[in-house]
Amino acid sequence: MTVAITLPDSTPQAAQSWHGMLAISERIGPEGWAVVGGQMTVLHATERGFDLPRVTDDGDIAVAVRAYPRRLKDVTQALHDLGFKVDNDRGDLPFAEARDETRYLKGSARIDLLVPKGLRPTSNAIKTVRGGRVLASHGVQRALERSEPVVVTVERIIGTVLRPDLPGAIAAKAAAYQQESGPKRDRHLLDIVTLGKMLGPGDTRREPWNRRELARVQAAVRAIGSGGRLSVSTTDVTTAVDLIELFARRS
Repeated sequence: MTVAITLPDSTPQAAQSWHGMLAISERIGPEGWAVVGGQMTVLHATERGFDLPRVTDDGDIAVAVRAYPRRLKDVTQALHDLGFKVDNDRGDLPFAEARDETRYLKGSARIDLLVPKGLRPTSNAIKTVRGGRVLASHGVQRALERSEPVVVTVERIIGTVLRPDLPGAIAAKAAAYQQESGPKRDRHLLDIVTLGKMLGPGDTRREPWNRRELARVQAAVRAIGSGGRLSVSTTDVTTAVDLIELFARRS
């Protein structure tokens, strides 16, 4: 049975970003792409009744270009059709390249696109509908492989999107922490603490982490340490780390 999630009131920017992602789903369907990043954490926290320690305004979409070679073109065409424009000021994006078309803006909405690492730079699958490229990121392929559908309601707008399961979300955040640098990097650790606290008995039926996922999660747990710099309670950190380590023993 598909999980239904009604998101609580948030910022106007977050709502508009969600409206954009749900509009993409309406145009091209939910297959071949998934919601990742901060909104992935929002979905899990809302579903399980946990509070969020930070506000996330933008949307992040991972595109399954290996399984769906034309999907990046479909997604970017949908964004253009919906009135989104490529952001030409991408200073905060790590590893941005020339002709980068990672970020799309429309009013206060912001949507970033990601593809898996490891594809040939000349591959047509990683080119947008206008011939640009988007950010290739570690952990994206596994996040896509672990994704499942959820029905999301945002301000009475309803649509279906894919998002990684909870262990997959933790692994995706650990991969993002490993790749990113700079002052905003710790937000991924904060999300890992938030997600880790949610692990429960039902998650033991989920697919274990593979070797690479496990290594990234363990590195993130070491970086979390006592959690002092994350503005979260020691109790929350201890709970999250204990549950993550318990799940890791299955991997």
